[in-house]
Amino acid sequence: MLSLLAALPALIPVAAAYSNYNLGNLPHTSESEQTGYNDCGTTDSPSSMCQTAHVNSVTDFCLWAPPTPGGTIGDTEQIEVAYCTASGHGARVMPQGTIRSAHYLKTPHYTQVTGTGDFTKINVQGGDAGGELDPHGADGLGNPHGALVFNNGVQIHEWTSFISDQEFCFRICHDADDAWLWCQHIYDIQGCAWNEPGNYNGGFDTCDGDSTEYPPGIYMVNGQLSTYQQSQGAAPTPHAAGKSSNCQAVATVGGAAAAASPATSTSAPVASSSAMPASSTASSLASSASSVVSSASSDSSSSTWTTSMVSSSSVVSSSSVVSSDSSSASSSSLSSSSTSSSAPVSTVTVTSSTSSASSSASGTATVAGLAASGTSGAGRVVLGAGASLFAVAGAMALFA
Repeated sequence: MLSLLAALPALIPVAAAYSNYNLGNLPHTSESEQTGYNDCGTTDSPSSMCQTAHVNSVTDFCLWAPPTPGGTIGDTEQIEVAYCTASGHGARVMPQGTIRSAHYLKTPHYTQVTGTGDFTKINVQGGDAGGELDPHGADGLGNPHGALVFNNGVQIHEWTSFISDQEFCFRICHDADDAWLWCQHIYDIQGCAWNEPGNYNGGFDTCDGDSTEYPPGIYMVNGQLSTYQQSQGAAPTPHAAGKSSNCQAVATVGGAAAAASPATSTSAPVASSSAMPASSTASSLASSASSVVSSASSDSSSSTWTTSMVSSSSVVSSSSVVSSDSSSASSSSLSSSSTSSSAPVSTVTVTSSTSSASSSASGTATVAGLAASGTSGAGRVVLGAGASLFAVAGAMALFA
């Protein structure tokens, strides 16, 4: 892929709107309507309202969870607090046995920690499929409000995290022009495995690895890059996890014993993902391998999802819709707008025509095997051009 700096068209500098803090001089609060605080100190407490999280290593990371029992992640996302595997962050320390597996992966585009646990120990309701926490909520504030994230003392501005009663993932993207692409915030009902493909099996380890072929939601369809939007129906299969290597195992995380030996150099398995994080296996969400021929025949019975195609003239062209009713033809108008203060904003109207079509894209990621999902008001529309993924994504709106 071409360099982002060379390929992005006139992208508004994302970092211009970022807050910049250091651990030695944190404000008491960083956003309005914040229920907790950021200057957490080093004294941990089971009643801490710390809203500063750390993702430092496989043995030292935090997750967002409710401060009190009784609400789902969706109901309490604005007031979550930090629960950490290590002491000294002025937060709540996870009880022993909370983390059952954890895999810390460092790639060129992101670092993430993924795994499983018993999160009823940190006030997640049993049976709660969970939800997404990120710095770009629908109200213009973070979820939780005022959330700050650090990686070994460096503030992270783009991050995304999911947690359910039995599964978690937390991805951080270091400051770069394309950081927001790799830490998406608009696929809140797709869950961990779709947004953050990786290892959700037993064991505890730290690995180096490759990024996924494309950021979440961006696919090559019939030779053109496109972006999936939740509002358009069933989701394509998630990207395949990149290969991992140089894995170093540890015996415990937060006092929990390792359940299995980690993989050392193969592609990390992808966990199940439902409308939001879930612990049950879903074969329909198996990772799609890269470099696979994708085709949609005229009598396709796959679920409908609309793609925003990108033409070489830097405009969004009409979209091809694969429908169970191939004989029908219709047109629709789709617009998307974002008001996030920390990302480029664009408003694009797309007119799409439903038609039966046969398409194939040799050497591109498959978009077959669509998985059922709900809908969301959040949508991102592509506007861009060129051979590079990042040229395509340059004017995508960022919206939670």
